[in-house]
Amino acid sequence: MEHQDNQSEDDPNAKELENMKKRLKEIEDEACALREMQAKVEKEISSAQGFTHLAVFFKCFALLTCLETPILT
Repeated sequence: MEHQDNQSEDDPNAKELENMKKRLKEIEDEACALREMQAKVEKEISSAQGFTHLAVFFKCFALLTCLETPILT
């Protein structure tokens, strides 16, 4: 086993492969972080849209309430 370790240390292809594996791990970690950020933003956007819909509902309700009250008595 020791011979194999020394051989991989001396082999430029083995070093390149190890570097590629490390970079792949970094890319996967970055992709995971980006997916988490995207999910968070999507959640915030949907919450904001919910509040917007609620605000529109209350504005419509207020307008309807005003319209139901006779303007001239």
